[in-house]
Amino acid sequence: TVTDVDHNSRVIIGRNSEITAAEKVTIGSANMIEDVNITGKNKFWKGDAAAGGGVGIGGSFNYQNFDTNSLVLVGAGAAIEGGDIAIASDNGIFHVGAMLSAGKSDGSAITGMVGMTEGDSVNIVSVDDEARLTATADATGSGGIEISATNDTSATNATVAVAASGDNAAVGMGVAIN
Repeated sequence: TVTDVDHNSRVIIGRNSEITAAEKVTIGSANMIEDVNITGKNKFWKGDAAAGGGVGIGGSFNYQNFDTNSLVLVGAGAAIEGGDIAIASDNGIFHVGAMLSAGKSDGSAITGMVGMTEGDSVNIVSVDDEARLTATADATGSGGIEISATNDTSATNATVAVAASGDNAAVGMGVAIN
């Protein structure tokens, strides 16, 4: 299995733009990738399958690439006014991968697998030094400015390789790289 996912989101407040609100102004860009991937044999072998002589061979390959990019840009001369101002960029990646492989023979059995997960998560919040952010206190007394960028990534891979042989050699190997 090969999976390649690219998520991009952006919010751009252009030069000399004006945003005015009586209460809270929220500007945000967010990406979330959620993935569960199972590769290989989900039954190690059929119980009623006859294993003949020779070599039983099994193998699995699983490659996952996840890229997320979020951008919030407030341009030169832009003016944002509100009770509270929140500007945020958020990325999340949640991945669970299971790779299974099996080989069965009355002779020799060989099985192996490779599982690899990689990716990038880039968050940028940029407020130009010539932009104007004005938070005004409302009746509750609030009037703050919050600028944030967060990455939340969880990647878990599990590999299981089983080789069964009669009276001869059985070899199994699994590799997972995050």
